[in-house]
Amino acid sequence: METIFNDLLDKWKTLVPNSTLILFILAVVPGVIIVFVRSRFVKGNILPYPAGFLTYLTVSTTYWLVLLTLVFPLGKQFLDYTGIHYSPTSVNDFNEIICIVLIPISVGLFSGLVSRKEFVYRIMRKLKLNPIHPTPTAWEDCFSDTDEQFVLVKLKNGNQFGGKLNSDCFISSDIENQDIYIAEIYEIDDQNQWNQQDRGVYISSGEISSIEFIPIGNEEDSNV
Repeated sequence: METIFNDLLDKWKTLVPNSTLILFILAVVPGVIIVFVRSRFVKGNILPYPAGFLTYLTVSTTYWLVLLTLVFPLGKQFLDYTGIHYSPTSVNDFNEIICIVLIPISVGLFSGLVSRKEFVYRIMRKLKLNPIHPTPTAWEDCFSDTDEQFVLVKLKNGNQFGGKLNSDCFISSDIENQDIYIAEIYEIDDQNQWNQQDRGVYISSGEISSIEFIPIGNEEDSNV
């Protein structure tokens, strides 16, 4: 399976004379793409070069190792079994784009979604391994994957108001600046009745005392 590297090197030498640059692309670019796409779903900083070089090199190395020793051989066996005549190691005008760009994008998407849904974390918890939670704060965990619902927000100055979380709202994922914008708010009168207002509200970091989540369908309990 190492012939894919030789084919890529031979083909790209006609376009990029510097073989060091080609090796750099093969060794780093897949890792950068995987980490970048994954970071769109989970909390994490994209380390600049050269600080993130070792991370990207490690991810790329793991990617090529799995791709060449597991995915390609299994794929070839599947193609041989089904009778489809295609060699996964042959290089044409699109193979380098597939291996260096498209597959890493898919890996990043899959990794991000799996991490966000906490599949691995839940499995490890059931096995009594007690891993560290992938989400660093309760704030991020509460707002990471919430359905449309009502909230009761209490501020540190004693004021409170209701709101509705929907696609028009924005909740910060920055640990150091946990602010929030609620596009649809409700004033709560002395009878605990929620009266909708034609405005939204921005709440800066540090002003919130608590947030109560009220699923849609249970709002009668809060007189919404």
